[in-house]
Amino acid sequence: MNADTLVKLVEKSGQTTNDIGEIVYQEKLRTIYAQRKYVRQSEFFQAQANGLKPECMLEVNSFEYHNEEFCYLENKRFKIYRAYEIKGTERTELYLTDVVGENNVFA
Repeated sequence: MNADTLVKLVEKSGQTTNDIGEIVYQEKLRTIYAQRKYVRQSEFFQAQANGLKPECMLEVNSFEYHNEEFCYLENKRFKIYRAYEIKGTERTELYLTDVVGENNVFA
């Protein structure tokens, strides 16, 4: 595997409320290496049918991914909308889509 892309996985580390009573989550970032790949055509159309716009797919070591919901790739925040553990390997595919709206959202 040619893992040449640095990715920062975002983990929720706690929550507080801001001045107007909204819940705000603290984030803990963890940097890992990944291999960036293109989204397959079938994945692209299936995601589009569900209202998502897939941006890219990352392949990471399974032991490094702990069900995080967001990540930073090239200083841009993405939502991990699907994770797929590749059978017979110790690799996981992470499918990313743009985050629209607030950056401090854990949906």
